Amino acid sequence: MKRPRVTDRSAERRLSRARVFAAAGGALAIPALLLVGIRGGMLADRPPLSESTTVLELIAVPLAGVLVGVGLLLNALAVRPEREAHAPETRATALLCAAFIVWSALRTAGAPYLHAGLVVLAVMTTAAGVGILIASAWRSPKTLAAVVAALVAVGGILAIMGLREYLTEWRNGNPGWRVFAGYSVPNFLAGVMVSILPLTAMLFVSVRDRLSVLGIGLLLAIQSLTLLLTQSRLGVAALVFGGIVLAAGAWRAADNHRPGSILTTSGGRRAALMIALVLICGLIGAGPVVGRLRASRDQSYSARFRVLTWKGAARMALAHPWTGTGSGSFDVAYPKYAVVGYTQHAHNGYLQIAAETGAPGLLLLLTIVVGAVSAGIRALRTPRREDWPLGDERLIVAGLLSGFAAALAHNAFDSDLYVPGNLVVLSAIMGLLIAVRQRSLRDVPLPKDHRDGRRSALAGRGAVGICGLALIVGCGGLLAARSWSAIGLGALRDRDALRALDAFRLASSIDPYDPEPHLLAAQIHDSLSDPTAALTDLRNGVRAAPIGKTRYRLGKYLAARGDTEEAVRALEQAREFDPHNLRTLLALASVYRSAGRTRDANGIYREMVQLHHSPVGRVRAMPEVVDWEYGIAYAALAEDALKSDTPDAALPLLRNASAILGELWRTRDDLLVRLRVSSESMREASSRYEWVLEQEANLLRATGRTSRADAVAATLRRFRTEQSDRTARDEQLSD
Repeated sequence: MKRPRVTDRSAERRLSRARVFAAAGGALAIPALLLVGIRGGMLADRPPLSESTTVLELIAVPLAGVLVGVGLLLNALAVRPEREAHAPETRATALLCAAFIVWSALRTAGAPYLHAGLVVLAVMTTAAGVGILIASAWRSPKTLAAVVAALVAVGGILAIMGLREYLTEWRNGNPGWRVFAGYSVPNFLAGVMVSILPLTAMLFVSVRDRLSVLGIGLLLAIQSLTLLLTQSRLGVAALVFGGIVLAAGAWRAADNHRPGSILTTSGGRRAALMIALVLICGLIGAGPVVGRLRASRDQSYSARFRVLTWKGAARMALAHPWTGTGSGSFDVAYPKYAVVGYTQHAHNGYLQIAAETGAPGLLLLLTIVVGAVSAGIRALRTPRREDWPLGDERLIVAGLLSGFAAALAHNAFDSDLYVPGNLVVLSAIMGLLIAVRQRSLRDVPLPKDHRDGRRSALAGRGAVGICGLALIVGCGGLLAARSWSAIGLGALRDRDALRALDAFRLASSIDPYDPEPHLLAAQIHDSLSDPTAALTDLRNGVRAAPIGKTRYRLGKYLAARGDTEEAVRALEQAREFDPHNLRTLLALASVYRSAGRTRDANGIYREMVQLHHSPVGRVRAMPEVVDWEYGIAYAALAEDALKSDTPDAALPLLRNASAILGELWRTRDDLLVRLRVSSESMREASSRYEWVLEQEANLLRATGRTSRADAVAATLRRFRTEQSDRTARDEQLSD
C-alpha cells in the first residue's frame, strides 16, 4: 500500500503542532529547573528527616520529576516533520543518554540500598528529561531565551540566599562563615555558581537596553561575591578555567567571524566593565578566601582527604570494574575500601560514576559530554539570527560552553553529578547547546527525496513517552511519600505523636524501601513507652534497607532493652557494612562489656586507638569537628588499666582522652559541632571528660607530679564551672 502524499498544508500543520508541543514541554522544564536548582542541593536528594526540614526541601525534586514527566509525554505526542535536518551529535547524544539511563536502571537493581538507588535514578532521569525538553524546543527561540533567563535567575536567587546567610552570621560575629544557600555543603553551591556565572557575564555583555544591563550587572556582582563566600578554592580555580574557555568562545563568536571585532564594539566596552565589576567583587569577598588559604592546616587536611578518598574510590571501582556496586550505593559500599574517615561521596563525580556503574557507565557519560561540547562548538560557527530575543545568541553559547567546562572541571574534585541542583543545571546547559546547534540547521537545504526514518522516529517518541510515564509514576509515588513524611514532621513539631505515626505509616506504605519513616516511628513509639512497637518499626527499617545505619539503630535499641545477644548480632552486622564507623564500634564494645566479654570489648577499643593513629583518624572531612569517640576508647582502656593496677599504662591513655574530649568541650559552641554532635553525645563525652580529668589529677598526685596534677585539677574546676553555667542557661531557655 502506498503512503499518502503529504501536502504542504499538512506539513505546515504538523510543524505547527510539533512546535506547540515542544514549546509546552520546554515551558514545563523551566519550573522544574527553578525548583531543583534552588531547592535540590542535597547530595543524592536525601534531605534529613528532621523537624527543621522544610516541605519544599522534601518535595522539590519529585515534584520537578512529575513536571518533566508530563513534558516528556507532550513531547512524545508531537509528530515531527519528515523533511527536517538533524545534527548527528544531537541524535547521538540522545541515544547515549537513553543508554546511560537504562544501564543505571539495570545497576540500580543490584544496589545494596535500593531506595537510594531508585532516588538517584529518578534524579538522573529528571535531569536527562530537562535536557531533552529544552533541546526539543529549538524551534521556539522565546522558550530557549526563557530557559537562559531561568538559569540566570537560579544563580541570582541562590546568591541572594547566600548573601543573606552570610550577613546574618557576620552580624553574629562569624566573619569566616562559608555560605550554603540551602546546599548540603558550600562546595556544591560553588559548583552551581561556576556553571551559571559565565552565562550571566555573556548576557551582561550582549543585552541592549540599559535597565537589563543594570539588573544583570547586579546579578553578576552578587553571584561573583557568593562564589567567593563559599570559600571554595577549587570553585574559584574552576571558574578561572571556565574564563579561559569563555575568552576563546567569545573571540570565536565575534561579529562576522572576524576575531577580535567584538572588542571594538559597545560589547567590548561592556566586557571591560564586566571584568572591572568581577574584580571589585573579588576584592570585597577576598577576605574569607584569603583567610582560608592562610589556614594551611585545614587546606592540607582538605587536599589530603580528597587524595586518600580517591584512592579508596579507585579501589572500589577496580573491585567491580564492569558492573560497579550499583547506582546510589557509594556511601554504603565505600567504607569497605576506605583508607580515611567516612564520606558520602567520592569528591570526584567521574570516579563515583565508575565505582557505582562500572566502566560502561563512565564511558557513556564521557561520550555524552563530548557530544554536547561538539554541538556547542559547532553552534559558535553559525551566523547571527535576528529572531533570538535575548542578547547575542553566539555570545550566549560561549557563556554556556564556559559554564559547562567549569562544571566539568569542578566535578573532578567534587561529586556535583550526584547533587540534583548541579546535575539539572548542567543538563539544561547541554540542552541549550544542542538546541542552538539544531537551530543552525534550520535553513540547510535538503535533497528532494530526504525523509527521516519513520520507524526510528516512532521508536524515539515511544522511548520519550515511556520515560515520561516512568517519571510520573516513580516521582509521583516519591512525592506522595515525602508529602506524608512532611506532614509527620509537622505533627512532631506540634507534639502530635499519633498524627505523626499515621503519617509515617502512610509514607512507608507508599515507599516501602525508605527506612527513615520506620526509624522515626520507632522514636515516637519509644517516647510513648511502647517498646514492642518501636522494636517492630526498627526491624521493618532493617527489612526496608539492610544497611549499617538501620542495623546500628536496631542494635542500640536492643542493647538498651538488655537483649545483648541480639544486640551483638545486629551491631556486628552493622560493623561489616562500615568497619570504621566509630559509633558502631563504641556501641559494640559497650554491648560486649555488658555481656561480660571484656577481652572483646578491649579489642574494639584498641582497634579504635589504631584507627586514631592511622589516616582514618588523622585525616578527616571536617577537621573543625573532633571525633570524640576516640576519647571514649582511650578512657575505657585507661579504666581497664587502672583496674589492673598498671598506672604507668593508664596515664598516657588518660592524657590522650583528655586532649580529645577537651577539644570537643572547647569547640562545643561552634556551629558545625552543634550540627554534628547530638546533645546526647555531648552529655556522654562531657561526663567521661570529667571522669578522665579527675583520674588524671589523682594519678599524677599519687606519682609525685604535683604541679602537673594542680594544672589538671584547675582544668577540672574550670570545666565544672562552665558545665554548671551551661546547664543553668539551658534550663532558662527551656523555661
